Formats: sequence, C-alpha cells, structure tokens
Amino acid sequence: MNNAEVAKKFVEGFTKARTFTNNIFVEGRAIYSYGKHFPIAFRLNDDIYLVNSEGYSITTAKHKSLVKNMIGRSQIIYLTTKELRYVIGKDIKDVKELMFDKLTEENIANEI
Repeated sequence: MNNAEVAKKFVEGFTKARTFTNNIFVEGRAIYSYGKHFPIAFRLNDDIYLVNSEGYSITTAKHKSLVKNMIGRSQIIYLTTKELRYVIGKDIKDVKELMFDKLTEENIANEI
C-alpha cells in the first residue's frame, strides 16, 4: 500500500493498514507517521477527527497534509502531540467527553 491508500483506509474506518515501508500506518482509531511517537490524527467518529497541530519533519508534514485532504469536509479539532497521545490511550466514551469539555471551554473563552 502507498501513503494515500493508507490515509484513505484510515478515513474509511479501517483499524489496521500500513505502507510496505511502515512510514505511515493505522492502528486502532489513530494514524501515525514513522512510529507511535508522532500521531497524525485520531478518528473520533465518521465526522470528527482530532488532528495533531504540531510538526515534526518535512515528510511528516506531507503525511499530515495527505490525511487532512482525505478527511475532507469533516470537522477537525486540533490537539498537540501530547494531548493526542493522551487521547489515544483512552476509551472512546471518555475521549468524547474530553472533547466536549474542551470545546465548551474554548467557546466560553471566546465569549469572554
């Protein structure tokens, strides 16, 4: 599989996919670039994706761009690498509650 095919599998909901060289891969609800140290995105559901707001390298930026293009018009919530790693280790129900709390906090802050 090439990078685009792996990114497409991720958006389609596959929980396992990888390139022949393992430079971009899907494991569970997350897609990674060159290892678990840099999660690119996490699929919360078919319409909401949590995407890493940070960069790592030129190649990883290309992976990230490819994934974001595949996500298309779905809602994207940006998190730091640290936040994304934390979310990936949680139960999906807990993640949804965390994201609701985060969005509520941001909306309140914007209104002040």
